[in-house]
Amino acid sequence: MEDTLYYSNHHTRYIFPDELTKLAQYISDIECRAFGLTKLQCQILVYDFAENNGIAHRFYKKVKVAGQEWLKKFMCDFGFSFKTPESTSVGRLMCFNKTNVDFFSALKEMKLQNKYTAHQIYNVDESGLSTVPTRQPKVISPLGTKRVAKVSSGERGKNVTVVCGMTSSEDYIPPFFIFPRKRMRPEFMAGSLPGSQGIAHESGWMTSDNFILHLNHFVKYAKPSVDNPILLILNNHASHTSLEAITFCRLHFITMLGFPPHTTHKLQPLDVAFLVL
Repeated sequence: MEDTLYYSNHHTRYIFPDELTKLAQYISDIECRAFGLTKLQCQILVYDFAENNGIAHRFYKKVKVAGQEWLKKFMCDFGFSFKTPESTSVGRLMCFNKTNVDFFSALKEMKLQNKYTAHQIYNVDESGLSTVPTRQPKVISPLGTKRVAKVSSGERGKNVTVVCGMTSSEDYIPPFFIFPRKRMRPEFMAGSLPGSQGIAHESGWMTSDNFILHLNHFVKYAKPSVDNPILLILNNHASHTSLEAITFCRLHFITMLGFPPHTTHKLQPLDVAFLVL
């Protein structure tokens, strides 16, 4: 029977493979529901599992956790690794389901109806860039140094909104910046990509008026026309759905398609793969 059991941290076999498979499936299922286990939580779970099922083990009974070496081997055998999770609100989790997310049916219908090609389908998204670095890069230090310091700014910084747009065929709209200032200054755009545009707004946020300015910037490079209609995919923020914006798009042969609420963390390509800051 010992050949059918599993290794502990002292190389004593004790848990059947089918039990380990169920344990691995449980860990996978709970991670899919955004309640992934930490290292300590997993060690406690395995210890309780062994205790509740009367399985002989050599875990640390004083602290009631499974050993680190055992956990390391278990994760290696079943393809697990430690990853930093992305904070996700309950609203997003509850809204992201098959019933609510009917986005792709609408996308397919519009694509077939208007015969859009790849270069006519633009994805637009915006993100906030802090004027103060939020992460410190790693620095070189002598071996044995226990504490490493690096001077950082004590300022809280402000967010600059940047709007990007592109197609899957690599057509790219130069960035559009919204600076949290009352007046725009030429030096704000120093080092920006050719064709980039910047405006000043007290809050630095996207508003209905700012979105119209962005649409003018978008039209300049996307060049929509009666022979080249554009499908613009973006989120359903209030600033994107004003009557002025809808009228502007109709006059310039642009059709807007919005993502369902609380789903951009999964559906928005730019949010998932490009604006990862």
